[in-house]
Amino acid sequence: MSPSEADPAVPRHVLREIERGFLGESRAAAAVREQIADFLARHGTEQPPPPILLRGEVAVGKSLLAQVIHRAGPRPYGPFVDAHLTAIPVSLLEDTLFGHVRGAFPGAGAGNTGLFQAANGGTIFLDEIGMLSEEVQAKILKVIEERSVRRLGSGLDEPVDVWIIAATSEDLRAMADHHRRYREAFNLHEPDLIENLYQQLGQLDLRIPPLRQRPDDILLFAEHFLARACAEYDLPPKSFAADARSAMLAYPWPGNVREVRHQMERMAILFEENDVITAAMLSLRNWK
Repeated sequence: MSPSEADPAVPRHVLREIERGFLGESRAAAAVREQIADFLARHGTEQPPPPILLRGEVAVGKSLLAQVIHRAGPRPYGPFVDAHLTAIPVSLLEDTLFGHVRGAFPGAGAGNTGLFQAANGGTIFLDEIGMLSEEVQAKILKVIEERSVRRLGSGLDEPVDVWIIAATSEDLRAMADHHRRYREAFNLHEPDLIENLYQQLGQLDLRIPPLRQRPDDILLFAEHFLARACAEYDLPPKSFAADARSAMLAYPWPGNVREVRHQMERMAILFEENDVITAAMLSLRNWK
């Protein structure tokens, strides 16, 4: 079933946004689009909708998919805040996410709102949430469960209306199962933080397969990014020779979609005088 055949409760413009925003001709890509359409059919009128968890290797397109879901969801005109957590220094993480009040710590002058409050009325994308400390995870659970944040140095909870889309290259489900088995083995009855976090985030647990498991999408992405690069650099259109197509299909693309994009940009710039890209130009190792 394609998204266009999904639940009629999902408006057509939403289905078009999903189809246009998340490329792929493979069954795996179609399954991702179907799950999003089904989720929005069931929860698209909730404010905010339940959290979503995107799982997959680095550079499979989790950030792009989060933006697609935001645009297709019930609050496309609200802010979309993209929080790449691994790019934020650990010492600044809580302040960045939750903000602080005046005098919260030495050097804290005027108060500051965090990214959660910046996303109020819209969506926040939390990338690599599995790498956060337990203290920060607990505060995110509070945002989900109580719909409020407490800025550093404050004794007051401030309401916040934000749709949370989280992503991880870790397997939170496996981590939660491991912790649960550990507690059962030692007869521990306290709820486990990682399990609670997974239960809250995993109401839609969406796995994006790596590109090597989606061979039907490889040439589609290559053609898309090569055409885009040629247009951006004002170069004539290019095509692929038969041996280049064979090389790309045989190559495992360990860097996933990001590697394809970078490779096609490189082809456009290095071989601007060539109309056809060959396997020798691609120089993909271990493709034979």
